[in-house]
Amino acid sequence: PLLFSHAIQPLVDDLRKQHRLDICQFYLDDGVLAGDVDEVKKAYEMLVERSAEVGLQVKPQKCELIWVSGPCPETAEAAGFSGIQAENFHKEGNFMLLGAPIGTPEFTNAFLHKRIDKLEENFRMLRKCGRQTGYTLTRYCSSYGKLVFYMRTVPETHVGDAMKRFDELVRGTLEHLCGVSLEVGSREWKQAKLSVRMGGLGMRSCHEHVRVANMASLAAAAQLCKSLDENYDETLRSEKWIGWLNWFNKLLGDGMLTPDLIEANPDLCRQRWLSRVVDEVAYDELFLGESSVEMKARLLSQSLDYAGAWLTATPSHFNKFTDDEFMTLVRWWLGMDLYEGDSNCRSCGRQMDCQGDHAQQCGPAMISRHNKLRDCFARHCSWGGVDAKKELRGLVAGTEQRPADVFLQSGVVSGYPAAVDFTVVHSRAPSYVNGAAKTPGYAAMKAEAKKRA
Repeated sequence: PLLFSHAIQPLVDDLRKQHRLDICQFYLDDGVLAGDVDEVKKAYEMLVERSAEVGLQVKPQKCELIWVSGPCPETAEAAGFSGIQAENFHKEGNFMLLGAPIGTPEFTNAFLHKRIDKLEENFRMLRKCGRQTGYTLTRYCSSYGKLVFYMRTVPETHVGDAMKRFDELVRGTLEHLCGVSLEVGSREWKQAKLSVRMGGLGMRSCHEHVRVANMASLAAAAQLCKSLDENYDETLRSEKWIGWLNWFNKLLGDGMLTPDLIEANPDLCRQRWLSRVVDEVAYDELFLGESSVEMKARLLSQSLDYAGAWLTATPSHFNKFTDDEFMTLVRWWLGMDLYEGDSNCRSCGRQMDCQGDHAQQCGPAMISRHNKLRDCFARHCSWGGVDAKKELRGLVAGTEQRPADVFLQSGVVSGYPAAVDFTVVHSRAPSYVNGAAKTPGYAAMKAEAKKRA
C-alpha cells in the first residue's frame, strides 16, 4: 500500500492542480472525481494516460459514472466515457460507496429493505436454536450491531420504515426465544430495549437511535468533509444541526450541548455517550411510570453491578440453562407473572405472589440459596489451589461457633487467613422494599451493616 500510494500521489496532485474538480480524493486504488462533466472527462482521460506511465491500468469496466444533475445521456459512451458498463452508469444519482447507499430516499430505503430481506433467514434459523443460545446470538450477532453502519452513513430522513421493520424482526424473534409477549409500547418491550446494565435485555432499537448515530457520524466527520469539499454545508451550525441539538438538549433536561462545546470537546458527540443518554431517558420514563414500590425496587436492583450477569454469560457448561429455566428467568427479569392466580407456599403456608417474590425470600429458599453460594465459592477456591473449609468450628477460642461460612487457611488475603461470610437478602422483602425503591443496593447495604454491628 505504501509503494502504491507513493506511485500515484504525483498523479493525484496534478489532477487537483490542472482540473477544476469539486472533489478529487483517493484511498489507495479507490478514487472519486466529481465536478462539471467536461472537467471530469478530461481528468479521467488524464488518469488513464498517466496511470499507464507508472505501470498501472485503469479498468473502465470496473469504473462507475454517476449523473447527479442536468440532462442525462442514454449511455456512458454518449457522455464521453467509453468502456463503462451499462449497469455502472447511474442516471438518477443513486450509487454505493464503500458499502453505503447514497442517493434518493427511495433508493436508500429500498437498499436497506433488501439488506433486511437477507437477514430474515438469520432470524428464522435463530428461532430453531435453544432459548438461551438463540438469545445470546441474537443480542451479540443479529440485532442493533447489524445495522449500526447504515445508521451512521444513511441520513435519518432517508431510512424510511426500514429500521422499524428490523426492530420488529428482533422483537418477534425475542418473543419466540424467551416465550414472552412483548407488545409494541408495552412496559415489557420498553424494558427489553434497555441495556442489561439498566435492567433490560440489551435489544437496543435501531429506529430510536438512528438520529444520534447520524449526529455522532457527522460530528466526527464534519471538519474532514469541509476540508474535502468547500461547499459542504452540514456543519455544526447548519439548520439541521441546530434542530438536532435542540432535540437532544430537551432530552438532557439541564444540559446545553452547543456547536462551540462540541468543537472544543468532540468526545461529547461520540455515539456511545449519545445513545446512553437516550437509554437513560427511556429508563427514567419507565421507572417513573411504575406505580408500585415493588416494581421500582426491582428496576433499581437490576441496575447493580453483575445483576444481569446471567444474561451475558456464554451458554456453556455450568452457565447453560434449560429452555424452561431461561424462559422463567426472563419473565421474572421483566416483572411478568410467572404463573396464574395466587396459591399458598408449601413451606410456610403463606400466600404467594404471581411474580415469584415470596418464593425467593421464604426461609427454606433463602437457606438453600445461601448454601449453594457458599458451596460454589468453596469449590472454586479448591479448584484454584486454595485450602477452603466450610462451616469450620472452633475458630473462636473456647467456643464451637462457626463465624465463617468459608474459612481460607492459605493466607490469600494480605498473607493472612480469611473468614468469608455469605448473606442472602431480597430487595422486595417487606423490610427492605421501601428503601430499595429509592436506593440501589439498599437491601445489601442494610444486611452488611447488620453483619458488622
